[in-house]
Amino acid sequence: MIPTGEERSLLRKADLLSKLPRVEGFQVLVEEMELKRQRMEKDLMARLLAEGVDAHEIKNMTERYHGFVAGMRYAVVDVPAGAVRRLAQREPQEEVEGVQDHWT
Repeated sequence: MIPTGEERSLLRKADLLSKLPRVEGFQVLVEEMELKRQRMEKDLMARLLAEGVDAHEIKNMTERYHGFVAGMRYAVVDVPAGAVRRLAQREPQEEVEGVQDHWT
């Protein structure tokens, strides 16, 4: 079966994204994002333990933290890992190294 133009475009994108985890600079990005997550977690905990923080403010802070971390995780872990899975399903002869998930 010959892929359509749209399928070829998607496969090309998946191929490019699947290569990201093997790029040295990408690993630096992953490490920096993990450091950012840790700093945000410490800041959130310090704010939650501070006096005078009401329940509504706590809810807003935790939702912002969760959303930011989920966005980082999607961009750095989920998108490349999904590309690897799509290519592995399409081309099982080549095994591609997966992405290490630092946010679970």
